[in-house]
Amino acid sequence: MFNDFESKNLERSAITNAVERVLKQAHIRHKDYPANDDIFQQVIVLEREQPVKEKMLRVYRGMVNSDESMLEQLPYALRKIKTKSDKFDQERFNELKRTVANLAINLSYESFLKYVEAVRPLLPYEETMYLDQDLKKIKERVILGNPISEIIKQLHFFHSRGSSHSAFSPFISATTDPYEAAKYGNLVIVLDLPASLVSQIAGSRQGKVMLRGVIEQKYITACLTKYAKPFPQGEKLNYGMDRALEVLVEHDDTPVFSTKEVLAIRKKQHNEELADRRKQYKKDLDFVLSHRKSAANKKII
Repeated sequence: MFNDFESKNLERSAITNAVERVLKQAHIRHKDYPANDDIFQQVIVLEREQPVKEKMLRVYRGMVNSDESMLEQLPYALRKIKTKSDKFDQERFNELKRTVANLAINLSYESFLKYVEAVRPLLPYEETMYLDQDLKKIKERVILGNPISEIIKQLHFFHSRGSSHSAFSPFISATTDPYEAAKYGNLVIVLDLPASLVSQIAGSRQGKVMLRGVIEQKYITACLTKYAKPFPQGEKLNYGMDRALEVLVEHDDTPVFSTKEVLAIRKKQHNEELADRRKQYKKDLDFVLSHRKSAANKKII
């Protein structure tokens, strides 16, 4: 490891160069500050057009990719669509974004079906086959007593671990714990967003949270870039994150909730989401059974 941070910072990592290139191409003003650490290289603070006045909930995302996708972070429900294809329909994609945002805010079986029908025309044929197979399984699980929010949460985790083909989740994984985010990838994105865009569907005890729908660039406060792999875990990584956050606090004035306030907000949101889940399940079950009865009647006729 280098001890002379000044000389080491001349050897800019590929990740730092990539992030700066993305920001410059998007004409996003930013300022770079040395992280003064052996693991983290730069603290890149984005300049906002309008100052943030209300307190925000700060979350972190450890990321592998450092391309333009970082500026508009998409949930799994949108990532299967090839936006670079010659047949890509931007207008339809924008409509799908709104549908996914609605699903993330209003988790119901009915809004889930609206998403399925909106996404179907944008998927390759083989993906629609998986879609129909999974849709049938989800319907059966609702009938067996599983709330749609619990099903989507499980599908989200399974897909992120590579153990499920389903990409239905309208959420983006994040954490309120910076040390947890630091373990993943060569880049940590610091996001400050309204508490209403954060779901506690994953539970309120750990740092993990779910962000609702598409997360726009305006919520990015900073990018903390690392040197090239391999990098250590444990105390050394945590120490590096502490150093990077110290630099961020020195150069960022975004009003954010304190740790105590965040815990209170998360607990309140979690209790509200649990209550809504119970109420919504009754509506979803009625909806599914009604559709099943309607389909059976059509077959008889």
